[in-house]
Amino acid sequence: MIAERSPRNHETSQTLENFLAFCRWFSAFIVILSHTRALSFVGYDALHRTWASKLLLPLYVIGAMADEAVIVFFVLSGFLVGGRAAERALGGRFNLKDYAIDRSTRIYCVLIPALALTLVFDLLGSRWLAGSGLYDATSPILHGRFDLPFQDALGSGTLICNLLSAQPHRCSVYGSNIPLWSLSYEVWFYACAGACCYAYQRRSILSLAGVLAAFSGLVLALGWSGPVYGIFWVAGAVVYLLSRDPFRFAKRFVYAVTVVGIAGIIACSRIPILITIDGKLLAVSLFGTASIFSVILYLWAGLRMKPSERVRAFNLALSDFSYSLYITHFPVVVFTLSALIVLSHGAVGRGGGYQPTNWPTLAAFFVAIAIAVLVARRFSLIFEKGSLLVRRQLKRKLD
Repeated sequence: MIAERSPRNHETSQTLENFLAFCRWFSAFIVILSHTRALSFVGYDALHRTWASKLLLPLYVIGAMADEAVIVFFVLSGFLVGGRAAERALGGRFNLKDYAIDRSTRIYCVLIPALALTLVFDLLGSRWLAGSGLYDATSPILHGRFDLPFQDALGSGTLICNLLSAQPHRCSVYGSNIPLWSLSYEVWFYACAGACCYAYQRRSILSLAGVLAAFSGLVLALGWSGPVYGIFWVAGAVVYLLSRDPFRFAKRFVYAVTVVGIAGIIACSRIPILITIDGKLLAVSLFGTASIFSVILYLWAGLRMKPSERVRAFNLALSDFSYSLYITHFPVVVFTLSALIVLSHGAVGRGGGYQPTNWPTLAAFFVAIAIAVLVARRFSLIFEKGSLLVRRQLKRKLD
């Protein structure tokens, strides 16, 4: 999601680059599919049992794996960001200034416009499309799902809290942008990783104090769930370091383990064991997801084969705006569905009992996803690409 594409001069093969790109965009797709399904249709237990609803079982299975997709994001981010930073620190080449510029521009050149987009869509939606029931949480589809109605989470205090990456522990996410909860974890993982790499290289009292400050900030901002989720991120960094000289496995073996691993992740997602950390529910199965995906990632790091150029170009093109898709899709989907509900006079959603077998509701589901993808693509071309220019200019001025 947030980590950038693996650089071409990295020791990884084109096969691994292609695999990483696929994982990034497909994980983002699972998240948007899950969120749009949750805003459009009833849960599987409430489905009318017809032949058509049975055909939609894969949609519900995939759509129930948003948390697993986020864990994959964390592992990938640890691999691409934490692993590379650790490698440089071990080689005495870690530059704290460059790292801070790279990470801050990557986050905030996209986050700030995304917050502005959320504000615009939520203000317009809550004013003109209030009849949808999505912004004031009066829609039955939102019953008990969120702490605050979207329209009540647009205050300046919430905005500042989100800019400081203290959501959702110290405040709610901003407006309807629910995916922002995981971005705060990424920011603090970056800070802790940078502090650790700098301390390892400098080995001074001041640098050790920086590590203490970073980890204290993580816990104060996010509670003890921060270090717990950090385990998944560190797993990715460890896989990166191990993959610098990986064991080579036969292609068929890697494929077989990948298929079995995916089945294992799906099975893990069905395990209903939850623990509570600072009031936040965490599925124990997510540890299984992180472990399985880490093994798969390590195996793919050892493959050396040239992927199809068309497939590779397709995966890279979609992965290039996966961060923008993740961070913008929810307010766009809420606005689009609200507009379709109001314009259809209730035929979408409530009129069809929020059943996916209701054709207006099903059509609205696909329209909302398509518009969110198009908006994210345009958003990425402006702000994600623009972050590269900002990064270069900052480094030039600070040199």
